[in-house]
Amino acid sequence: MEADPLINKALKLSGVTGPLDKLGGAILSAIPGDAFPDVKMRNEVAAYVKKEAGKEELLSIVRAAVREDFDKESIDLVIGFYDSKVGRKIGHLQEA
Repeated sequence: MEADPLINKALKLSGVTGPLDKLGGAILSAIPGDAFPDVKMRNEVAAYVKKEAGKEELLSIVRAAVREDFDKESIDLVIGFYDSKVGRKIGHLQEA
């Protein structure tokens, strides 16, 4: 589909991929350690969260949502902004 390369470029330039990469760990860290009966169970949950809420899975959901309401003109504007000097700075900050 013609939209996919533009969507990927917009996501990369905007810095969205960084926070998505860290979301699974943030979810897991919000669960108190004593909520798990043992280390084995915590590791199993960590593996599940990594698999189900990992960067690629979340990016797939975001891509699908953007593709659903895809508007080339809007994506071009987003890419244009994030390709500017100020936009690149914001994208780097969001990535971090």
